[in-house]
Amino acid sequence: MANHRRRWHDPRVLALAEKQGVSNPEDAVRRLSGALIDETGLSAPPFNPEILGSFRDVVAVRRLPMKEAARLVPLDAGFEVQVNADHTVGKQNFSIGHEVTHTFFAEFGAFEGKVDWETGTFSVKEEEEYLCDVGASALLFDPRWFLPMASQLGLSSSAILELAKAFGGSLEATARAWCELNLWSCAVVFWGEGLKPSQRFLVHQTA
Repeated sequence: MANHRRRWHDPRVLALAEKQGVSNPEDAVRRLSGALIDETGLSAPPFNPEILGSFRDVVAVRRLPMKEAARLVPLDAGFEVQVNADHTVGKQNFSIGHEVTHTFFAEFGAFEGKVDWETGTFSVKEEEEYLCDVGASALLFDPRWFLPMASQLGLSSSAILELAKAFGGSLEATARAWCELNLWSCAVVFWGEGLKPSQRFLVHQTA
């Protein structure tokens, strides 16, 4: 949810909010994200982040073997997004959206590209990176479509699975967006098989 009481400090963040005529940069990013979807003419999810990026001078998206989640590389004319080829499609979509949101800030001060080791987990203390996570979520899960569909599906784990499929997001990103709607008092927990730290030494034992 937007935090209207927070004091922002990053000059690029403040410049973006001022240009959009709002006091809260989160509102500015969400406004720009919705306007970008409208500009592309996309009328229903999933909102392909590569198409969205093409309207922000992203001339290429390359899936590469890399340790980082994604990079935004400035070119002579436009940008190239490089995204981790080993990540799931849903995670790649979020990371591409994160890099597309960086282009909103590119006109405010020097821009030498971005390398993002992870996306979706930035603290608000890293203001631009946090806002790029906000933008990625807004681009994938535009509330004009996400809210009505979530309301219709109701409170269930199957709802998150269906929303993830419909909007092209990872389960984690979809669950975060779903919780942020504040339709219900709930929490989402994911778990998987694994070993306790005390058990890991057993993996390499043969007997």
